[in-house]
Amino acid sequence: MASRTLIFAALATAVLLQATAAKDTEAWAKATPSAGITGDWGGLRTQLFDSGIDLQAGYSWEGATNLDGGKKRAAAGAGQLALGTSLDLKQLLAWPGADFQITLTKRHGADLGAAAKLGALQQVQEVYGRGDIWRLTDFWLDQGFLHGIVNLKLGRVTVGEDFASFACDFQNLTFCGSMPGNLVGDYWYNWPVSQWGTVLRVRMGTDGYAQMGLYQNNSSNLAKGFSFDFSGGNGVLLTGGGAWTPHWNELPGSYKLGFWYDSASTRDILENNGESLRHSEAFLADTGRYGLYVNLQQQVTGDEKSGQGLSLFLNFIDADKLTSDFDKQFSTGVMYTGLFPARPKDVLAFAFGINHLKSHTVLSGDPTQLLSPGAHDEYVVELDYQVEVMAHLTLRPNLQRIFDVGGFSGADATIIGLKAVTAL
Repeated sequence: MASRTLIFAALATAVLLQATAAKDTEAWAKATPSAGITGDWGGLRTQLFDSGIDLQAGYSWEGATNLDGGKKRAAAGAGQLALGTSLDLKQLLAWPGADFQITLTKRHGADLGAAAKLGALQQVQEVYGRGDIWRLTDFWLDQGFLHGIVNLKLGRVTVGEDFASFACDFQNLTFCGSMPGNLVGDYWYNWPVSQWGTVLRVRMGTDGYAQMGLYQNNSSNLAKGFSFDFSGGNGVLLTGGGAWTPHWNELPGSYKLGFWYDSASTRDILENNGESLRHSEAFLADTGRYGLYVNLQQQVTGDEKSGQGLSLFLNFIDADKLTSDFDKQFSTGVMYTGLFPARPKDVLAFAFGINHLKSHTVLSGDPTQLLSPGAHDEYVVELDYQVEVMAHLTLRPNLQRIFDVGGFSGADATIIGLKAVTAL
């Protein structure tokens, strides 16, 4: 009931603010329509865009096989189709400063982790998961105020698109997307799972912003692809943070810091003679889960206009130790665009990551099984080379090596993969 009241309050706030919004307030707008390998559809795509309708379509596919590690040799492929529409409500309805986004997604395929019984803490195909069903991933309004200084977004949203967001260029989930969703995905929902929520963002000068988000905690969103029901909620997820986006020597950077707090009641994970046990007794329930995240990215060579040059990134997340099966994730890496003059848009990338287990917790097997002495982390490296086959179509072969799979000392795995991404 509390979460429903908060969402309704946000809706009422949006209506009141719209009534007093300045007429010349403009939402962020694109200069050109979304493009893809199917072209401009005989000019129809541009005509729709000029009237306020921007259509998007994309497909991504990831294949993987294990050269060693796991219980058996296997191969698997998984994919995702995304269909979206951005509506400029000023163009369509003379509603200044407002945009509406609708996105449908459909995932399919198989997980190599399950097929080969890898036991890894993070998926080797990040696109897999959350069910082979159609989902309403985006259904939200974004209203700008004060000439774009303030934006209020509300509707069916995904937490990770606004907080701790990070590109999914790599194939291993350790290096993909909003990291909190990788560790505490039972209540922080990344793409493609949406939930009722609202985000208030305030621009700080020209190089940064601060924001707060509020989301209904409702596990039924995991099973339901389309749901406008407020029932079944269990508390709210509060997120906060900001970003600084400076230019060093005219090279772009992004520095993000944020936190979250979830008010839902959950069960603690406790230690018992070196074993990690999730207790069910009511008196062991803990109210409130929390954590913080850091995302750092910086281009250090080349130039911004072409996108060529060397870029660095570092991500870190620290989750609540009492309620998280594994509570820390760290990743860092480098990306070089245009290594070869004849291939100015190709990207060579390398990443290293650590998935930190809470002491003696094993997610891939018996939860009371002890680990080898001193082995509580899983280490992941990935080497990629992205090739632009043609405009709007890229192939990204990759090599993944996982050390101490599942936190077991000496249990390693080698994965070869291929990621294909296209805009339609």
